[in-house]
Amino acid sequence: GLTGDGYLVHAPDGSVGVGASYELALPGAPQTGALAAEHVHRGNLARLARLLSAPVAAEVSGVFDGVRCVAPDRLPYAGAVADDTAATAEAARLRGAHAIDLPRWAGLYTCCALGSRGLALSAVLGELIAAQIEGEPWPLERALADAVDPGRRLLWALRTGRAAAGAAAPGGSG
Repeated sequence: GLTGDGYLVHAPDGSVGVGASYELALPGAPQTGALAAEHVHRGNLARLARLLSAPVAAEVSGVFDGVRCVAPDRLPYAGAVADDTAATAEAARLRGAHAIDLPRWAGLYTCCALGSRGLALSAVLGELIAAQIEGEPWPLERALADAVDPGRRLLWALRTGRAAAGAAAPGGSG
């Protein structure tokens, strides 16, 4: 297989799959609903030509359509789950907090919203969670771990004053 501006994978039957992570609506087109199949096929064939650095004579013989779980900022969530209720009850104290300061649910961890990078990120994010559970050194530096912290949206709400005592943060921990 190849990856880059899309992906190319070989199937056991000898066929080749080509795809994209996200298909966006054409400029000026509505942002809702499915795109025309022809537009999607043209985009995938153009990605194939870029991956191979050569024009390709290919024929579309099938379609796979799936939906990936993606966070609004397109970063995954991995680590100990923040306790939204406890944090919003202490919103004033946590206003200038960092991820390390957030209260967490004991023994509850998540790894989700990997989007199109699941295969590439799942191993290191699993290692991060294992290290957090075992109290071992993390495989990522703190800034990277904070970037994927499940409480980052809650932290933003606390820092901006949007998480008042008794009110849930927008989007919660996820």
